Amino acid sequence: MFACQFEAVIENGAIRVPDEYLKAGVRKFRVLPDAPRAAGKPRFFPDLKLSTGETRFDRKEAYAR
Repeated sequence: MFACQFEAVIENGAIRVPDEYLKAGVRKFRVLPDAPRAAGKPRFFPDLKLSTGETRFDRKEAYAR
């Protein structure tokens, strides 16, 4: 997969790929949006906010499991 960067507008749920990439035979794209996440929108994996400051992990205990 090649790295390509261009600006496009989503129209009717489709992104028009510039002809120069189509002529070069590029057929796979990964879309990396530069827009920040909307404020207040829940994340897919929320932060768990677990405190592990006082916890000591013992390798022997982990192997016993």
